[in-house]
Amino acid sequence: MSLESRELEITAYSDVGLVSENNEDIAVVGRTFVRDGNFSTVETIGENGTLVLGVADGVGGSNAGEIASRSVIEQLTHCINMLEHGMDSEAIEDALRGASLEAHQSLVRRGLLNQRYEGMATTATVLFLHDGAWYLVHAGDSRFYVGSGNGLRRLTRDHTLREFAGDPRIPGNILINCFGSQDEFFVDFFQLFETLAEGDVLLLCSDGLSDMVDEAVIWNVLSNENESSGVGQQLVDLAKAGGGRDNITFIVARVR
Repeated sequence: MSLESRELEITAYSDVGLVSENNEDIAVVGRTFVRDGNFSTVETIGENGTLVLGVADGVGGSNAGEIASRSVIEQLTHCINMLEHGMDSEAIEDALRGASLEAHQSLVRRGLLNQRYEGMATTATVLFLHDGAWYLVHAGDSRFYVGSGNGLRRLTRDHTLREFAGDPRIPGNILINCFGSQDEFFVDFFQLFETLAEGDVLLLCSDGLSDMVDEAVIWNVLSNENESSGVGQQLVDLAKAGGGRDNITFIVARVR
């Protein structure tokens, strides 16, 4: 994806939902972290500078999930903000894969050293702009969508048993890969080459939204509400109306 001196109108929401006592999700916009609240901003973006948009969904007992999600999203954000200008895409990929592996191994080590943190893990889906190019790093089942005149398209794959086996009869919440998982860890990393146009929408979300609200309904809200800030509460309300069984976290960024 490329942009020439356009603006992104961004809003992030993170809500505990109706069932959980604790919010283990977190979002990041630039250098602002969002949990149990919302945040809106407008960012001017072009060929220079760096912008981070990310969502993480923690799992684990006690408060381990919220620690895991915060830890990983902070490490990835720090790595992205430390990227040098002029780096080629291969060097950027190497840096993010290295930071992802270190973030993963850090969670595993903490779980081995402290029983309280045993099993701590998190998804993370992070979209970032650097030197005019967009990249994505992803592990788990949080999602990234692009909405345009052609509708809402998911660009990530869920790292779940259902998706990798291609069997819709399998429950959709069985993760086979995420940060802190005990199995062999991997991340999906790719550069996005599409051009964004005025009115296009970027959506990152945890499964607290995507499991509770049908994609067609999400797109109906996104395409009929011009202000990103007005979308936020509608999506939270819809997720709760659908059951609110998990924490609800998302970022909506509209090109203008």
